[in-house]
Amino acid sequence: MVREPRRPILNGSILQLRTFIGWPSRNWDDEFDRMGAVGMDHLVIQWVTDIAAFEPNSSPIAQTTIDCVRRVMASAATRHIGVWLGLASNDRWDNGAPFTDGEVTLSIQVLQELYGLLGEYRTSISGFYIPFEIDNLRFQTPDLVDQICNQFSRITEEAHNYNKPVMVAPFYNQNLEGGQQPVEYAGLWQTILSATKIDVLALQDGMGPRDPDPHASLDRLPEWFCAFRTMINGMATRTELWSDVETYYQSGKDSISAPVSRVIDQLTTEDEFVDRFTSFSFNHFDSPGLSRENQDKYIEYSQWVNAGLRPI
Repeated sequence: MVREPRRPILNGSILQLRTFIGWPSRNWDDEFDRMGAVGMDHLVIQWVTDIAAFEPNSSPIAQTTIDCVRRVMASAATRHIGVWLGLASNDRWDNGAPFTDGEVTLSIQVLQELYGLLGEYRTSISGFYIPFEIDNLRFQTPDLVDQICNQFSRITEEAHNYNKPVMVAPFYNQNLEGGQQPVEYAGLWQTILSATKIDVLALQDGMGPRDPDPHASLDRLPEWFCAFRTMINGMATRTELWSDVETYYQSGKDSISAPVSRVIDQLTTEDEFVDRFTSFSFNHFDSPGLSRENQDKYIEYSQWVNAGLRPI
């Protein structure tokens, strides 16, 4: 073990609720206890409804999801964990289809319904999360940028009506042919942030996908995060810059928990540029509740958090 004088740590985690939809309250209690013990103070629910499964003239959120979110909020409230509530998602987005005005309207409806249903837990709602992820290749035309600005602005304005901030988590692939490079991509986001007043930009660091298509490399992380830090520092309206630290290792179709040493390398490399860290995902890949191997890794990471001890 090597002791580090300063130790940036993960402040929270993003999860996809469908994996945990059947968890009883005691599971959430245990998970939030594990998160809190290593300094995490927030959870981001990536989305609460799938637009493709939405039936007109019905509630946009399934009752099983509402029940699960209530359990999450009740447990989080007792453990001082803030929850960011994701809105509506659609798998078409991953195939390059643009966000439609109807989907924006549905997202706003989801936001309103969540805020109304969770009245007793409103102080534990940290904000709202837009799950549509902008990348550095598909959204370069002026028409698409204008469309995104208009649509994201509608959602952000609605959230601000409730005095709640909004988070997005864009991503990049540094190896995409025709993809924007750091300064260009930061410039795209300057346009979006200026128009939408989004409160938190959690840039995915790209370290999860490894084989056969790595999205990022440790040596170039400063280039990407510095471009975004410089862009935000130059804006009149200050958006917080977070890192969405990818704590997994993807090879082919398989994704597994990354070594603690690699995650620490990500944290220490990005730390000078960002305000906070979230992750994808402690809950899916790293929680000691998942496996015996993860229990050992959790001890390693705890030693980093609590004593600055870095595994060799």
